[in-house]
Amino acid sequence: MFEPTPHPRVFSLPIGIDFSQAFVAGLLAKTKDKPPEYLASIEIFVNTTRAARRLKQLFIETGSCLLPRIRLITDLANDPLAPITLPKPVPALRRRLQMGQLVQALIKSDPSLAPQSAAYDLADALAALMDEFQGEAVPLTALDDIVLENQSEHWNRSLKFLQIIATHWTENAGTDPNDRQHHVAKAYADHWRENPPDHPIIVAGSTGSRGHTALFMHAVANLPQGGVVLPGFDKDMPISVWKTLSKSNAALDHPQAGFAKLLARLEMAPSDVHLWHTVLPENTDRNALISLALRPAPVTDQWREEGEKLSATISNAIKNIDLLEAKSPKEEALTIALRLRKAAEDGVQSVLITPDRNLTRRVETALGRWGIIPDDSAGQPLDLSPPGIFLRLAGDFLGQKLTPQRLLAILKHPLTHSGGDRGEHQRRISEVELKILRGGDPEVNFEALHSWAQKQNDPASIQWVGWLKSAFSGVENGAPRDLQQWVHDHQQLAQTLSSGANDDTEGELWRKEAGVEAAKIWREFSAESTYGGVLNITEYRALLRLVLSKGEVRGATQAHPLISIWGTMEARVQGAELVILGGLNEGIWPKTPSPDPWLNRNMRGQIGLALPDRQIGLAAHDFQLAMGAPNVVLSRSVRDNESPTLASRWLIRLSNLIKGIDNESDSYFAAMQSRGNHWIAIANAIERVETSVAREPRPSPMPPIAARPNRLSVTQIKTLVRDPYAIYAKHVLGLRKLDAVGQEPDALVRGISIHSFLENFIADVATDQDNLNTNYFINLAETVLERDVPWPAMQRLWLARLQRVAQWFVDGEVDRQKFGTVIAQERCGKFYDPELDFTLSVQADRIDMDNAGNYAIYDYKAGKPPAPKDIANFDKQLQLEAAIASQGKFDDLGAAKIVHLEYIGMHQDQETRIVDIEKTPIDQVWEEFRSLIHAYKLAQSGFTARDKLLNENDFSDYDHLSRKGEWEITDAPVPKEVP
Repeated sequence: MFEPTPHPRVFSLPIGIDFSQAFVAGLLAKTKDKPPEYLASIEIFVNTTRAARRLKQLFIETGSCLLPRIRLITDLANDPLAPITLPKPVPALRRRLQMGQLVQALIKSDPSLAPQSAAYDLADALAALMDEFQGEAVPLTALDDIVLENQSEHWNRSLKFLQIIATHWTENAGTDPNDRQHHVAKAYADHWRENPPDHPIIVAGSTGSRGHTALFMHAVANLPQGGVVLPGFDKDMPISVWKTLSKSNAALDHPQAGFAKLLARLEMAPSDVHLWHTVLPENTDRNALISLALRPAPVTDQWREEGEKLSATISNAIKNIDLLEAKSPKEEALTIALRLRKAAEDGVQSVLITPDRNLTRRVETALGRWGIIPDDSAGQPLDLSPPGIFLRLAGDFLGQKLTPQRLLAILKHPLTHSGGDRGEHQRRISEVELKILRGGDPEVNFEALHSWAQKQNDPASIQWVGWLKSAFSGVENGAPRDLQQWVHDHQQLAQTLSSGANDDTEGELWRKEAGVEAAKIWREFSAESTYGGVLNITEYRALLRLVLSKGEVRGATQAHPLISIWGTMEARVQGAELVILGGLNEGIWPKTPSPDPWLNRNMRGQIGLALPDRQIGLAAHDFQLAMGAPNVVLSRSVRDNESPTLASRWLIRLSNLIKGIDNESDSYFAAMQSRGNHWIAIANAIERVETSVAREPRPSPMPPIAARPNRLSVTQIKTLVRDPYAIYAKHVLGLRKLDAVGQEPDALVRGISIHSFLENFIADVATDQDNLNTNYFINLAETVLERDVPWPAMQRLWLARLQRVAQWFVDGEVDRQKFGTVIAQERCGKFYDPELDFTLSVQADRIDMDNAGNYAIYDYKAGKPPAPKDIANFDKQLQLEAAIASQGKFDDLGAAKIVHLEYIGMHQDQETRIVDIEKTPIDQVWEEFRSLIHAYKLAQSGFTARDKLLNENDFSDYDHLSRKGEWEITDAPVPKEVP
């Protein structure tokens, strides 16, 4: 099939063609004079399973023929016919667990290195580094050649640790995938040197970026009947640039840098690389433009020399290139989805190419609105699938207190109780949430659940509660233990929750595509857990996240035949009529190289490991290949999470070159933007909601007189003044805000706990005056908070605040006791006005009496006391309490004159606020109150929403009900009678 050559046999296919199609056409052309069975003797090595499937499909489409043997280069390590015998490979997870223990020991010896929770992330980075050593055939003994000069202590410590690891690796008889790949490739090269095969062997579509792959390609290219076919070889690049790439590490980020390194290894010149098959690129002018735009930095001065030559071809070069610059990732995804949909409607094969998985998920969601499922080569990460989320939720229970929030999160997951009676399970969840968990204890109380089940008079509910209690029995134990025990406990909890209350059923956890993948990952996790050692709960959760992230779910859904999503590797050997390059921002494409915590750039360079720039060069090559498609859309978002983004360096280079070619080139670039803006405008039109429904006016409902409230507390009078609509919603409509799931340490809880403490303190002082000191104040505060506040962090925080005000409060209490004696605490009172048919209720924090029988009323505030203007105009709580007390309407207290009203703020600012009853007499406040109630007893009075709130941004529980947002605070209220 191949003629003898004086140098290794390397072919190429140009940019802008469908590599797989051209490769098959070239192979058939080279074997057209051969007998039919000859094709079956040919052995073809490709990079990916998708490329293998594509080649097979293309051969089938040519008609009846015997297929060549199509193999994966990555399968060489497991080739049973390889001319070498290697030890059994060590599973990748076992290696990571072993490394994790080593890193844990390192962190324990020097905690300043990293937190213990980072041990397995560091171990993962270490495993990747070891893979790189093996893939590049760099011996671990090379670590001894590293010279550290003017380096930080961190790198010296890292190098010593890696040298210890190198000893461990040498003594360990097991092999790893990259190690095996290298040994097998070398064995084939040695074997073929003496015994070359008599059938053709071809490596198609690989760039030789990995050391062992390049070694194998070198061996194949030197075979009498061997050949290598490179994708996207740039024939437009001058030989001077090729020489720059082969000599300088500064140009590793160039798209052809990998080929330059490969040719140097093969001792070949670019002119020695021949065309595999005569096929014209889609747009040779565009290929020349992209080639010039991506020239390495040392020779970008060639833009001025060669840019003028493109003046005559620039219009053709940028033809069918659209530039989408969306305002946000959401807009970008919707526009891309719209463009893909339009292409499919026109019968055009289209593909989105991007390394950004967040963008692809957004695009898939946007396509879902039209019922389109794209052919996604990457699938879904296991940790984001339903089983992965379920397993992570179950793992969060281990070593943690069982809170209502966590309980509801997993009980509502569709995989919980999936073994049967799912409907009854959901009904019980709803009842338990509303009746027990909302506003209940901060931890799940199984006794309360059991009492609820008993009241249901339903054996199934009792069994359901028993199932929950048994499932979570012992999960709070977070003591360090063997990884094997963690995995067992975790699996037991997950399976119990998934199966449900019926003992004879199995859940859906390990079923369907995602469940099967989860089961496979979990079996390996369980089998290798014996190598994990002892972990605490934080380390186990970090390891669990890492293990689940390695899985990938590929659904069996029927994808759209014309819409695909490819990763950059899949895009190298296949093409489409429309190619969308998404996420063209720095940090995404090219991706910012991950920092190596073990070796820095200088250390890598000393021992011959690849520099991070090489990955950028590979990504640049993918970009250059994709730009050769017939129709190209360049897409990016100018903002992400409210922050501006930076366009990809390739996009910036391309735009600068186009704009600088001649005086008219600005218009060409503007045309690219205009075509992109056209699709953005259509996407925004789809999102725009056109409605003829008028905005809702600011409500001021007027309910019937009989429906209006005839009883309020003194604290609600302020609400009636500031936000009457809230009183209407609560007391007329009977609507209440749902309590939070589980008790939270909010302002209400803090206020209740401080009031309870002060009540106890004042009572103890009344019993024994020796208790009136700061030590007793602080000790009692600690006791009460421990009793009433079940959150240790909040206990310490609130105690610290009370400690700051202790001396101030005690000094103030000495002065208060000079006035008189405490006669009531937390005392209830009420006053009924028969003329208004209205009852005003109150619970006073504290009432004191002087020797003359006069009253002083105090009100404790957990925060600051109300401001004087607020007291004068809105907050009349103490004056109304005084009016009720003066008429003897408190339980067991007679009428008396009120001589002192004071707010005591338990805030760090240590403020009190005395109400001036001389300036504003209590009788006057009472008459104002009666006038207010009388006004709201009139049929024409409306309960206006947010009538006099202090700040425009103040929150009301009923803002959603009043449809705030459709009306402005400056809008006049619209009174409306309501039934």
